[in-house]
Amino acid sequence: MPKSRTRKNHKKRVAARNMKLKGEAKKMQETIDAVQEAYVKKMAEDAKSNPKEDSGDVPFTLGSK
Repeated sequence: MPKSRTRKNHKKRVAARNMKLKGEAKKMQETIDAVQEAYVKKMAEDAKSNPKEDSGDVPFTLGSK
């Protein structure tokens, strides 16, 4: 009994879908990496330009209301 065309092309369709998904995932990861790198550069630049904004010191406020 001959196989139907749909059944014969199933492996090709699955392979094509998987390649498409891998390509989309790779493109999305590259975009995420680029945005993350730009954010890190911007934060480093802001830290250099405004070093006194957050010194990490906690003001002494014991007993004053």
